[in-house]
Amino acid sequence: MDTTQRAMIECLLTGVAAALLLILLSFIPVFSLAVLLFPVPMIITGARNGTLYGLLSLAASAAVISLAVNPEAGIYLLALNVFPVLGLTLAHHKKLSSRETTLISAGGILLSFVLFLTLYSVFAGRSLFDEFWQSVRAFFVDGFIDFKGVLKTYHSMGLFKNFTTEGQLADFLINEMKHYVPYTIIVFSLSIGFVHYLASRYVLKRMGRYVADIPPFDEWLLPRGMGLGFLVLLVVSYFGSRLGIARFDTVLTTITLLVTFIFSVLGLSVVWFFLKAWNLPTPLRLLIIIPGGLLLSLGMGLAIVGMADHLLGLRRVYMNRLKPQE
Repeated sequence: MDTTQRAMIECLLTGVAAALLLILLSFIPVFSLAVLLFPVPMIITGARNGTLYGLLSLAASAAVISLAVNPEAGIYLLALNVFPVLGLTLAHHKKLSSRETTLISAGGILLSFVLFLTLYSVFAGRSLFDEFWQSVRAFFVDGFIDFKGVLKTYHSMGLFKNFTTEGQLADFLINEMKHYVPYTIIVFSLSIGFVHYLASRYVLKRMGRYVADIPPFDEWLLPRGMGLGFLVLLVVSYFGSRLGIARFDTVLTTITLLVTFIFSVLGLSVVWFFLKAWNLPTPLRLLIIIPGGLLLSLGMGLAIVGMADHLLGLRRVYMNRLKPQE
């Protein structure tokens, strides 16, 4: 059997097995989160045999889902995974750095989600988000919780006096939630993109293939120009919001939360660095960083630490002090 035939058989078997496993996991709620790893086998196949084989493996999975469930489900599966598979297989082939690969993976998830939303609107004749907001409103108005009684309780406490009906309260909360949708999608894409990269990297490394090194968590850094870029985005979105430009309030909320999230992760890396530098054992570091990190993140403490390190190089200064003086 030549290499092409072996690669073709491997990609078809991988695609079919992944689809069958996906169907099986859908009946086991405790393993439902495992579906987030669905494209990883196709990514590994593409990294081993070529990008085309990864995409063919995904197409085989979509065909099985189309036959077992319905054609629309197969199309949705293809849309949700085509760019993550394409992006990560290319990144592995080009031997890109871990930072570049993570961003490509996250970008692939974001693009696939946009494609899925577009296809859903075409097939269903309405936006998926419109359906979601309608279900949220129905929960407040017709759900099993008596929100009319809840409102009366709040009114007696002097709260929410501007809302006289459950529908008004629901509309207010929905409008507030809409501001956080872009941020949630971006952070979800970053998180799952990193998980896809870690999982595929682990398997490929076990197979003896080259994979880029991931810096230890206490050495994570942001590119030097990223801080300035975030500052420019914040200033532009702030003035756009103040000028009343449509949707700029959502843009400002998204960028502010995204900057806070990224610098909080960086701040957590800084805290871990110093705990490690002080020779604290790993279990004690975890006992300190988990509750401490939660408390600091609630008050933007971690984000401030991350910003300080990015601007002032706290870790670099500390390490320079430890160097012997000539």
